[in-house]
Amino acid sequence: MIRDTFEIEIDFSAKGNGGLFANGGWSRPEPNYSFNYGSESRLVLPKPFDSDSYELTLDVWPFVVLDRLPTQRIDVLVRGCLVMSEVVENRQPRTLACAIPPPSVDGCTAVDVTFRFPNATAPAGLIDRSRDTRPVAFAFRRICFAGRLRAGSLPDRLIVA
Repeated sequence: MIRDTFEIEIDFSAKGNGGLFANGGWSRPEPNYSFNYGSESRLVLPKPFDSDSYELTLDVWPFVVLDRLPTQRIDVLVRGCLVMSEVVENRQPRTLACAIPPPSVDGCTAVDVTFRFPNATAPAGLIDRSRDTRPVAFAFRRICFAGRLRAGSLPDRLIVA
């Protein structure tokens, strides 16, 4: 890790830590990822320090079906403020990143993140022989919440377990 930064990584695999941060709208984890469930999913992320800058990075895989559902849209809100809106066109893994304005999270110890999926659709309605009735939009592999520490925001001593 780069000096004067923090990074919180969330792994959405079956063996990962995603369940510790999930706050509704998530399917049960699969071996390497977790799908959203429905048109909205939520996370609560810890924020250990106030920072000069914050970034949220998402490693995702969109659920799209050529000629039936060619795109998926994801809107990311942090504490109610829209910080990213992306439309993804193909069925390839993607890394999406957005800056989070420091005033939107300054002074809080936890950061509420809401993902909205206006095109969430059940595979059963689009793919022959699919019995999956969950409305899904993206499989999440990993999320990283990072920041560059503000001068003077470090405590006098850090205890690392």
